[in-house]
Amino acid sequence: MIEYKGLDLSALKNLARELAMKAKIGDLYLLYGDLGAGKTTFTQAFTEHLGVNPESVNSPTFNLVHVYTAREFEVWHFDLYRLKNAEELRELGLSDAINSGVTIIEWPEIAGDIFPKNAVRIYIKLVEGAPNLRNVEISER
Repeated sequence: MIEYKGLDLSALKNLARELAMKAKIGDLYLLYGDLGAGKTTFTQAFTEHLGVNPESVNSPTFNLVHVYTAREFEVWHFDLYRLKNAEELRELGLSDAINSGVTIIEWPEIAGDIFPKNAVRIYIKLVEGAPNLRNVEISER
């Protein structure tokens, strides 16, 4: 686990860009965190580095999935907040997403343990008493 302490939004975006520099087809990023922790902000910076207009990136809470065309591949952005079970995720085309591009999933805990072990797990937590700062933990591959 790699830990980053006390990141403001600018530092969180820089971290997302650093991860995006290494992104390749088949990569899966699971974003954990409470409402307002910065999951969508992270995704905007990540996809911007890949050539996606960050203004077009928003949380797909109601559509459940957005697909963005980046320079080299597609980026699939799932938000599982409204799902009831993992079967619904399979119906949304998770395997297609993983095989054809980079996949980012917000609220992955809803789907249980269906994700591969090599998925990058990113935990974003607001710092108690300092709402503009976050602590981030990233699982190593």
